Amino acid sequence: MCAIGATYAKQDWKSVAIYMNELARRAGKHLRDRDSRAVFSKQYMQARLLQAVAGLAIGSRDLYLESEMTRSILAAAARRANLLRSLKAQEHTSLDDSSRVQFEGRQARDTHSNSGQEGAQHSVQEETEDQLEARWYRWLEEEEKRRLGWGIYIVDSQGASILHVPSSFALDEIHAALPSTKELWIAPTAAAWDAAVRRAHRSEPASTEPQPFDRVLRDALQEGLLPRTVSDFGKNIIAHTLHRICNEASALNKLLLRDASARSDDLRKGSFSPNLKQDPYALLERLATSWHDSVEYPSYFLITNDALRHHAYLKLVHPHFLDQVKYAAGQWESNTSKSSARLWLKEWITENPDSSRGVVAHSAQMAALMTRFAQDTCWEPVCILDCCLTLWAVFKFGNAYALGLSVNEESYLDVCKPLIRWCDPPSRVEEWVKKGGPATFQGMSWELTPRNILTDFMSKLGAMPWSVSKIYSSVLARLLAEEDST
Repeated sequence: MCAIGATYAKQDWKSVAIYMNELARRAGKHLRDRDSRAVFSKQYMQARLLQAVAGLAIGSRDLYLESEMTRSILAAAARRANLLRSLKAQEHTSLDDSSRVQFEGRQARDTHSNSGQEGAQHSVQEETEDQLEARWYRWLEEEEKRRLGWGIYIVDSQGASILHVPSSFALDEIHAALPSTKELWIAPTAAAWDAAVRRAHRSEPASTEPQPFDRVLRDALQEGLLPRTVSDFGKNIIAHTLHRICNEASALNKLLLRDASARSDDLRKGSFSPNLKQDPYALLERLATSWHDSVEYPSYFLITNDALRHHAYLKLVHPHFLDQVKYAAGQWESNTSKSSARLWLKEWITENPDSSRGVVAHSAQMAALMTRFAQDTCWEPVCILDCCLTLWAVFKFGNAYALGLSVNEESYLDVCKPLIRWCDPPSRVEEWVKKGGPATFQGMSWELTPRNILTDFMSKLGAMPWSVSKIYSSVLARLLAEEDST
């Protein structure tokens, strides 16, 4: 925690974060060497989970590699501790037979009292304070373990997406309920928790029952039913799973299209298993935008869901597109040269104007979303960099006039450009993608040029606390120097 705190401190203290994280790693290793059972303790797994998150964005190559290894260790520990293989975590939340009798008895008593029948006799035995306290503590213990397991699952999914490697968890091995609501989790006392359970049961009985992950996911993929009574945390888990399915489909297409063909086929339609009755990306899009008209101050989980659907589009538009962008920008080094990657991008953008406009729209919307609801999390620099590089690639290697993204200079001032915002519904954005035409994007320069894009996003990365944002800024600085030299 101190290492992460130092990351958000003043500039003079940021370098301390790396050393403190290394100190925590050594302390954990010493504890593990002294007692191998410590690996499966809740406190040890919580500490390693924080270390895995910080290692990806703290700016140290050694800690980055350590974070990658920690993902596998945590996944193995979660299996051994059965964190995601038990449904008993919510058995204390749902009203059991005795609690249900008490609850119904209270309702009946209130009804008789309100109607003047005060002499009604009730034989319901009330739960004592000690019994309620014990039941609350049992629920808290199970809920904390379950949330730890889901935290490991999410960090593993995010790490797999960043590192372009498979996830450590198989979907069919998870048999756990999704997390309970925030109201229950933050209840300060047993009485407050019990009152929250009963309020939830009166308004939405299904919300107090266990919501098994496998059942919720199966209902979504087969019936198109999105979770309604699930917490924001639970919706975020489903969103990460749908994003993971999109990633795996893109990876398979990447294997099948070895020559990085620039075909304009709609690859997404044939990307998923024929056993799926619903399109995972379409489900992710529905889930991610379901809160736009009803929530004024969204939680981190809802914001992340929205970012995931934009990122999934960049993965599915063509299995090689995002990779070629990173090669062309010099972020990645491989046998693929910058020149060949740039030639590939120029060909693909020319042959696929609709998809190129889709890339522009989704990248701009994701950047506007993360600027509007900045959380300063370690994943934001990764998303911001991907937004920048994809926009840079389209405007660098594509013809803005041919793509319908600009107009000639004579009519430039006479054109009323529609504004595309982060919260615009997919149907409105899709209409622009199909028709094209000049447009402005929320939070971005009026005139989009490679130089303006790089300058805007360098300022965004510069305002982020994580050291990895400085590394990413250096990538953009090299591209900006290249623009200035031409």
